Formats: sequence, structure tokens, C-alpha cells
Amino acid sequence: MKLLDFYDRALTGKRVTEQEFDIKILPGKLSELIKKYEISYKPEEPVPQDLDMAKRVFDAAVELLVEVGIHCKNTQSIITIEEGEIHAALRNAPSRFVIGEGTEAVECRCRGIGDSRRPVIVGGACGNPLSEENYIDILTSYACEEIDGLHTGALQSLFGRKIRANEPIELMA
Repeated sequence: MKLLDFYDRALTGKRVTEQEFDIKILPGKLSELIKKYEISYKPEEPVPQDLDMAKRVFDAAVELLVEVGIHCKNTQSIITIEEGEIHAALRNAPSRFVIGEGTEAVECRCRGIGDSRRPVIVGGACGNPLSEENYIDILTSYACEEIDGLHTGALQSLFGRKIRANEPIELMA
């Protein structure tokens, strides 16, 4: 599936407001699928070990994506996805990739059930808005942890000036 296919579907998809999608469509379908697939959560087991439950969660997720689609906030429309497209994307997904470079390079590899390899951990604000006053302290606190990579946040201002798209200050930020 090509990126332009998603773009075309965003332009031609059923018009639905973000509020309608978030309040009516998505929660209703989630409730239905939780019952249909008998999905439950045990707080004492944050990472379930029940393989049958994992399969049911996967099947429910595929059904959710096929029946509900993806809401495009910009066009206020639904992007539809077919089940075959989901499975093809999973088959074609890379099994490994590298983040960083040189001595800071980290290889991210798919891990299987019961895999003894340590997972790659990337911490940080992941693009969330951060104030100029706290930016360095927040990122430093993440960098002090045992992580393999660091996602930065999005500065809201620089030198006391609001950062706006397509303006020179955006380049500085």
C-alpha cells in the first residue's frame, strides 16, 4: 500500500468529526469487541502470558481497524483499511532497523514470545509539547536513565517567542 493511497482515502472517506469518532464510534466498537473476543485485563499481570488471549486481542485489533478505520483529523474523514492490507503490511514490515549512528547506533530487532534478549528502550517526550523553561531538565532526566535512544519534545517557545510553522524561528528551534 502506498502513502498516496492513504491520502486519497482521507480525501474521499466518510466525513466524521473527531468528537463523533472519539466519543461514539470508537468506544462503541471497542466495547463490542471486548465482549465478542472475551478480552479481559488483570492488573496483577500487565503483560499477559496467555497466548490464546494474545491471539484474541490481535484478531479484535484487526477487526477494529477494518470496521472502524483510521480517523484523519485534518480531513475529518475515515481512512478505510482492508484486512488483506493489514496482513500484507505485517508480512512486509522490516524485522530489524538501526536508530542512531556510529558508536551511538542501536539495532532494533523483532522479538518473539519468551525472547531473552533485552528490548530496545527509547525514552523521552516523543514530540509532546515542552516549555522552554523545562526542556533541558526534562530531556536530561530521560538521558540519565538506562535507555537506548532519546525522543525529544516539541518546544513551544524559543527565547520567549512563540514558535510558529514556516517562520524563521522554527528553523532555530
